[in-house]
Amino acid sequence: TKALELCKESLESWSSVQRSSCRLRRLVGSSNYVYLLETEQNTVPKRVIYRVFGSESVIDLEKTSRVFRELSFQNLAPKIYKETPFERIEEFLENTRNIAREELFSEHFAYKIGTVLKNFHSIDMSGVLSNSESAPSKLAKQWREKALANLSSSHSRSEEIQEALKFLEPEHLENFLKLQPWSSPVVFSHLDTSYLNILYKEAEDQVCLIDYDYSDYAFRGFDIAMLLEDLKYDYNYPEYPFFEYDPSFSASDKLVADYVKGYQEGPSMWVEVKCLLIAVNYFWGVWCLALYTESHDSVDMLGMGLLRLRDFEKGYLEYLARGAYNTETCAELFE
Repeated sequence: TKALELCKESLESWSSVQRSSCRLRRLVGSSNYVYLLETEQNTVPKRVIYRVFGSESVIDLEKTSRVFRELSFQNLAPKIYKETPFERIEEFLENTRNIAREELFSEHFAYKIGTVLKNFHSIDMSGVLSNSESAPSKLAKQWREKALANLSSSHSRSEEIQEALKFLEPEHLENFLKLQPWSSPVVFSHLDTSYLNILYKEAEDQVCLIDYDYSDYAFRGFDIAMLLEDLKYDYNYPEYPFFEYDPSFSASDKLVADYVKGYQEGPSMWVEVKCLLIAVNYFWGVWCLALYTESHDSVDMLGMGLLRLRDFEKGYLEYLARGAYNTETCAELFE
């Protein structure tokens, strides 16, 4: 009802739309509640996105709104039809589809997405955001503190909680920071490049990004690393825990190189992305723990957080045993 009211207020073509002609369907999303609202009546547009903003515990809603408005103003994000402090009606991108996880292992999509990220990273948002530091370092520290407070009030799943608390000890944050490519360029980044946030216009062979809740300045390799590490998770699992983990979807060295080539860079960036493939598991792991609730009505954030943090620890120990990546490691991938 609220979504329809907002559409009637902001879209003249929806002024006579009847509730009985509408259908509201929830889409996959973990930070916000995102819905597709569509009507059978003869209107333009016939479909819109209704987004209810999520918890301020992990999202700076004011900053998120500022970024989205600026991107929309530059025609780099969907149009905003109506926005309040709590929700937004925005354009639905017609003639697009989600990209299947399996497709993202192809050179075609690696090059396409690498190029799109390169262009996105060239956007100047310094008038809207501070570009003085890489946001993931700051966010990981904030989310770790929120996770500690959150888990201290939990009264179930005690063994898992104790394991999670060990991952929140300072040494793991320090290891996360050690993996940052401190000499790498800091660019305006998407910072939530799940495959669910990348759409494909088949007729035009065009890739586009959506959902900018975490967009901020960061080291350039984060977006590729986040996308590739997220391929291990199927978020379309229909029942609790509402995701499925499959490590066989891990990115190969060649796949990392394909995305870096699409970004029009070479071995130096490959090294950055390889380190960040480990680091992003800490980033999203503490995010999960900060959001964990004991409800079975939404994603099992404790379970997912532990999977992320176990992968982080495993990856970091392997990194120490192997020695730091260097450009010679991947030279043949770029010949």
